[in-house]
Amino acid sequence: PPFYTILLLLFHFPANLSVNMTNDATQSSSQDRSPIYPPLPPGHIRLCRLLPGGDDDDIAVELASCALEDGEDKYFALSYMWGDPSIRHEISCAIGKLEVSPGNTIYVATVVSITKNLFIALKALRPMFGNQLFWIDQITINQSDPVEKKSQIPMMGKIYASAQMALLWLSKEIWLNQQICPHVEQAHRIIAEEIAAARGLDPSQ
Repeated sequence: PPFYTILLLLFHFPANLSVNMTNDATQSSSQDRSPIYPPLPPGHIRLCRLLPGGDDDDIAVELASCALEDGEDKYFALSYMWGDPSIRHEISCAIGKLEVSPGNTIYVATVVSITKNLFIALKALRPMFGNQLFWIDQITINQSDPVEKKSQIPMMGKIYASAQMALLWLSKEIWLNQQICPHVEQAHRIIAEEIAAARGLDPSQ
């Protein structure tokens, strides 16, 4: 069964996406599909905006879709370990919005269930990257649709190569451990070089 539950929740989120995208909530979908995951046209991906919030606020995201070539250099790709799939946390995902006044947008959201390790990663990353666009496979791919997974998984190499930055999440302990930071930075440089090579660029630039 899909890991989502429909709830009608109202949130005040940032109003506009900076990338030329089509909001998934406005696309038509069949009755047997999640309102979060309408079908993707060929060559398209979903991105999620990690919305800002305080330490005690729920994690909230906004999904949108775009052609992969149109999203190039406009999102971060997050790499992480899923961890135990049975230990899960809920986040809020916007599926519709209504601008009640300039700069004041009400969102209708649904609750999405993600693994604990990803939840911890989003909590740690939000202070620095709140309002940033991400590609995160567990959220941006419909994990309960085998047809979509079959079409999206072969694109993952190009998705990472097209990202503005690839972030490697190991654990909160490593994230906060200053002695390990140089090793994390080294791993980041290696990933950056791999992405540059995939794009046919000079890694030194």
